[in-house]
Amino acid sequence: MSRLTLSQVFARPSTAVGLYSIAAVLLTWPLASVATQQIAGDASDTLFNCWVLQWTSGQVMRALLESSAAFYAAQMTAMDAATRNSAEMLESLTLTMNKIRQAAITREIIEVVSGALAL
Repeated sequence: MSRLTLSQVFARPSTAVGLYSIAAVLLTWPLASVATQQIAGDASDTLFNCWVLQWTSGQVMRALLESSAAFYAAQMTAMDAATRNSAEMLESLTLTMNKIRQAAITREIIEVVSGALAL
């Protein structure tokens, strides 16, 4: 089994959900350790520290989710533009092909009429 580097993990959108889970565990780990340790000091300081850790964890998760949403929105926009451009290109090529076909038909009709007049 090969080991993935951090850049390879971030390059795979399918691992995004796993990254969010890992980030949540890593960010809330200090909160769990604070809750299990005996902390000397004021209870309000401990409560504030726990709240700051939770708030920071939430902000990081929000940023990760917004980043993922922005990535997929940009991907959808690019695919929509590509679809629109391909439709325009198909229409243009169809028109060009029809003009060439019509010119060939017109040329053949002229040749047939010219040959009939020569007789």
